[in-house]
Amino acid sequence: MGSQIILSQIGFGDHGLLVLSNYQVHVYSKRNDYEAARSVFDGMPQRNVFLWTVMIVASNEHSYYRDGVELFCMMLDQGMLPDGFAFSAVLQLCVGLDSVELGEMVHAHVVVTRFFMHTIVGTSLLNMYAKLGENENSVKVFNSMPVRNIVSWNAMISGFTSNTYKHLIEA
Repeated sequence: MGSQIILSQIGFGDHGLLVLSNYQVHVYSKRNDYEAARSVFDGMPQRNVFLWTVMIVASNEHSYYRDGVELFCMMLDQGMLPDGFAFSAVLQLCVGLDSVELGEMVHAHVVVTRFFMHTIVGTSLLNMYAKLGENENSVKVFNSMPVRNIVSWNAMISGFTSNTYKHLIEA
């Protein structure tokens, strides 16, 4: 509340409050105070995709996986369109929850919103499938990626190595 008054008095208004809140949530999260970050987030009258993503990433970093999924659902319910970074963060939550089913639902949403074209999202999808032992799905995602970079190649190699598909790497 105090920061709202100060920002409005110096002419920053709602935009300044949003910027300050983004910063506060980020700092609290990095200082391992998830509850304080969530408190600032919950008190925000308006939120942008960056703020939602910061909170989702924080939930993953602090092992509040279900909370992160709940945040993502709230984001969608409020009509906010996730960006590639938000999708990437949610796919990491699927790994934390060890949930292929949730990952497949997020994957379907990625396809509907056409974010599968983004390298970061494609790499996050194949990484999620690889970490959950779904190597066939990893290969499908990899083969459908319009652009592959060193990160996507490394994710594939790492996934096959960790899931004992070394014979495919040697081929």
